[in-house]
Amino acid sequence: MFELERFQAELQTRQWGRSVHYLPRCASTNDIARRDAEVGRPQGHLVLTDDQYEGRGRFRRSWISVPGKGLTFSLLVRSWPADRISLLPLALGIATARCLGAHSCPATLKWPNDVRVRGKKIAGILCETTWHHPDQPATTIAGIGINVNENREEYPVALRSVVTSVRMVLGRPVSREALLARLLLEIESILDTGSNPDWDRLRKDWISFCDHVDAKVQIDNGQERISGYFTGIDGTGSARLQTANGERTVSSGILRVVKRL
Repeated sequence: MFELERFQAELQTRQWGRSVHYLPRCASTNDIARRDAEVGRPQGHLVLTDDQYEGRGRFRRSWISVPGKGLTFSLLVRSWPADRISLLPLALGIATARCLGAHSCPATLKWPNDVRVRGKKIAGILCETTWHHPDQPATTIAGIGINVNENREEYPVALRSVVTSVRMVLGRPVSREALLARLLLEIESILDTGSNPDWDRLRKDWISFCDHVDAKVQIDNGQERISGYFTGIDGTGSARLQTANGERTVSSGILRVVKRL
């Protein structure tokens, strides 16, 4: 079971994770966090569970977690500018990659929201936003799942070749409490940057972690499959592809690497 007292002793943030709602088991931390937001919980409020049994990812995919082994949580984000909301998952990906790197896991990023180690998925991010007024910050629930102390045999057979965990990378278990405390510190350093974040710096930081820059990729956005060479992201977080017919930007979709240079 997650040890709240140990986590709070490790936590070094000013705000993020100071308000906590822990549940031993729940269907979805994003759903709980949304209800917490409605009753006025603050920016950085954390909803955490040891066992999420209806976790979801992008495009209605399921997020599979092993009870008591990983980190499954949601954060309440209130201050992120509404016109840059598409950059939020990328910013959280940077924070997650930095945190894992600090724990000797050389993490990389796959557009738009997968965190990987040695080509295998180790974490995922799902942001769900409620809009108020275009000139006001939106309210976003950021769900994050990280594979921490799972063993290979605990995953379904179909997933064993494409997922990994911190324990599988390092060969030993790690403290989930310390890992989460460090991640929240990384998130706070990126998200609490005042009213004028350095968007170009954020874009460059994301690209520095991306493991498929210049690779030939295919993106399925639900309407078409777009093939080209991945050249980076623009100021909104959209993928930039050099296709046979010129440059294209793609705002969402599922990316598959076809060929690396």
